[in-house]
Amino acid sequence: MPTPHPYLPRRIPDLLTSPLAGGVLGLLILGIGSRVLMRVIANLQGQPPAFSPSGTFTVVGLGVLCGIGAGFVLALLRRFIPAVWASTAIFIAFCLWLTWRGANVTPPQPRLMFVAMSLVFAAALLIFAGRRSKTERPA
Repeated sequence: MPTPHPYLPRRIPDLLTSPLAGGVLGLLILGIGSRVLMRVIANLQGQPPAFSPSGTFTVVGLGVLCGIGAGFVLALLRRFIPAVWASTAIFIAFCLWLTWRGANVTPPQPRLMFVAMSLVFAAALLIFAGRRSKTERPA
C-alpha cells in the first residue's frame, strides 16, 4: 500500500494561514505603503497636502484584499504544484501580471509603474518567504 506524501497532511492549514499572512502583509506593504507613496508622488508633483478618510480606507482596504487574494493563490499553488520553484515562479509572475494589468488602466507613467511593481514584488516575496519558513517541504 503506497504511503501518502509527508507534506499532504500539513497543506490544509495553508488555505487559512496563507491568506491571513497575505492580508497582514497586504495591509502593511500594499495598503499603507501605497498610501504613503501616493502622498510622496503627489508632493513631488506640487499638489497641496490633502487627506480624505474614504480615499485612505479604500487604498488600505484594497491592499488587504489583494494580500488575502495573493495568499489564497499561493496556498492553492502549493497544494497542487509539488515543485517549490514552479509554484514560486507562477505566483510571482501572476502577481506582477495582475499589477501590470491593473496599473495600465490609467495613462502610463513609468515612475508610478515601477513603484507599483516594486511594492507588489516585495509583498509577493515576503508572503512566499513567510510561508516557506513555516512549512518546509521536500522538492
